Amino acid sequence: MALANGRYLLRYKVLMINKSVMNISDENNEPIILRDLENRQVYMPGTTIAGAFRSYVKNNKKINDNELFGDKRLSRFFIYDSYAEFEKYETRPSVKIDERTGANKKNGKFDRAYISAGHKFNLNFEVYADSEEDKEIYKKVVYELLLALDNGDIMIGSYKSIGAGFMEIKDIFEEDIDLKDKKQLFSYLKKEEKYKRIEKSSLQYDDAENIVTFELKGNLKTPILIKGNDSLDYTRPDGENIINASGKYFIPGSSIKGVVRSESRKILKSLNKGYIEKNIFGSSNNDEDKSASKVRFFDAFIEKDLKAIYNRIKIDKFTGGVRKSAILNDEPLTGDIKIIAKYYCNYEEQDKDEKEKQCKEKEINTAIGLISIIFKNIAIGEVAFGSGNSIGRGRVDGKRLVIKKGNKTLYDYDFEKEKEIVNNLSLYISALREA
Repeated sequence: MALANGRYLLRYKVLMINKSVMNISDENNEPIILRDLENRQVYMPGTTIAGAFRSYVKNNKKINDNELFGDKRLSRFFIYDSYAEFEKYETRPSVKIDERTGANKKNGKFDRAYISAGHKFNLNFEVYADSEEDKEIYKKVVYELLLALDNGDIMIGSYKSIGAGFMEIKDIFEEDIDLKDKKQLFSYLKKEEKYKRIEKSSLQYDDAENIVTFELKGNLKTPILIKGNDSLDYTRPDGENIINASGKYFIPGSSIKGVVRSESRKILKSLNKGYIEKNIFGSSNNDEDKSASKVRFFDAFIEKDLKAIYNRIKIDKFTGGVRKSAILNDEPLTGDIKIIAKYYCNYEEQDKDEKEKQCKEKEINTAIGLISIIFKNIAIGEVAFGSGNSIGRGRVDGKRLVIKKGNKTLYDYDFEKEKEIVNNLSLYISALREA
């Protein structure tokens, strides 16, 4: 079988850890990761990883994806299921928002289940090549795929648009075999492994040109409260911030996405360009009209957190007095945060005519301009996260906002020094105005 696939064989063993929560739904779309219950393991199907790799190669035009992953010919890439010892899982509360009112939908509260961050997966795959030249090309593609996985440009599983499935590469081991060399062939048949370690730091990675990264560093100017699941412990505050399985406070990617989408809806409505929203954030209205979000938002962890108890009351709207039994207390917090989002510019195939290419380019530029404006508004405290925004909670004091498309910096502003370092956003802001 090996010789039929190609003369050269590249084998890889990769140790990776899920840096964020993760979910891979089963065939019934149940919100649980696939599990081997008997052996207490969680696993990622090889098909899931292959699909994520193929999509990245196709969108970045590094090589024809059919050449590497097959079409009418056999695939050169063989990926095995990846397993990890089950550690722990967590559930996160979510709500559905009414687009018309901006408030929670009636009966729209639900929970999502994930495996927690920190599971160690062993990823094994093989790549075959016919010539020495092809082998070197495929090897470079493999390195780029692994580093893209480590950088969050490739994510695994469901709910990628809210930051789930972010992996961190820990170790890379490679074996390079020439199957026409008798010594190497017999060693391969006897299953003698001769892997060498590849240092991740020695590999070169250029950020994908079709990915725009928005990164805002700052701190919480006013306390934030994003409620987790309710507790039955009467000694604890009525409202506490959500924490992950490791006990860290954070703003969930789903909350950030919801806020950014809501803000974009307001801006687009004022410009009478509401149709653009679905192109950027996707739609799940029905099977025919479904589309995936082109933006991904990551959990923003709150560092150096400070908490305090706030006592509150509820007012009876008819009497103007305090409602009976309506004394409550919240425990919001402040601290340093870093908010990151990635927009994926899905360009059309090369055989499209020039007019269609220009339309696609304009659509991409419009999206970049819109998200840039929202991030700048977040940085100056005009946008709030969590509950209690009507009483001033959840505002950010931006320190540094950097927007990059691949390796090219589109915008860089230091809010502490009030210094604009780079501003190449005029093309994108103009595209939004003219859309």
